[in-house]
Amino acid sequence: MPFVQRVVSPKFLSRVSLHDDEGKPKIKDGELEAVTNFTLSSALRQLASVVLIANDIFEGLNKQLEDVTERTGRLRVRLNSVEERVNSYDPKMVTVPEGDLTVFSARCHHFTAPQALTTGLFTPASRPEPVRRLYANAAPTPVRVMRALDRHRADGTRSSKYFSVTPVLGANRKWKQGIDIETRVVSHPLALIARETNQ
Repeated sequence: MPFVQRVVSPKFLSRVSLHDDEGKPKIKDGELEAVTNFTLSSALRQLASVVLIANDIFEGLNKQLEDVTERTGRLRVRLNSVEERVNSYDPKMVTVPEGDLTVFSARCHHFTAPQALTTGLFTPASRPEPVRRLYANAAPTPVRVMRALDRHRADGTRSSKYFSVTPVLGANRKWKQGIDIETRVVSHPLALIARETNQ
């Protein structure tokens, strides 16, 4: 399944709360007009989001077409050089050395052309902007949060000791305590520390 590269927002045009957190109404009259105004402004925001996404798509297409134009120019230069060589080639002027199969089979070094791939590679510099955003969103690790937890620990153990990525690190570690940190929902990191120190 492909990754979602672009998201149109807002998704829900008319979802608005006309009451505050205490339950008091934000407006005294004209609730229908308020919802209608919010819906129209959300529709304008959604259209602006579609315009930004279309601009992003067209920029990617433009970059791809520029790459195709550059490759076509390089191929044209190579074809012109091959055409010049073929036109200037005279087979009567080339001396063909005499030999037999024993001389050919005694050769150790044969001509090889280097086939190194240098263009068209999927490198960080050649990634499209939506893919770069996906990589940037997937890059953060819990190391920074675990270091923040280590400052508040009183027992001197590191929080990374309790962190488990089971397919990668789970088989190589010996756990003294069974803590399911991936499945536990903690409201605040200090609550986890207080819970661990009380046990």
